[in-house]
Amino acid sequence: MTPLTARVVDYIEGEGLEVQDAISLEVDDNLAVGRLDQERLPSIAGRLDTRGPTRWY
Repeated sequence: MTPLTARVVDYIEGEGLEVQDAISLEVDDNLAVGRLDQERLPSIAGRLDTRGPTRWY
């Protein structure tokens, strides 16, 4: 995990949310993030582990 991705994960978890998985796109410029090919984003998101915790209540 890149330092920027780790920093974002730490921020989100600091707000009380659990981060199950993260993918670093290695783009640290906000304008460049806005110019990412939107057609690629669903396949990138599809690589995330979204199974969640295996706890039963």
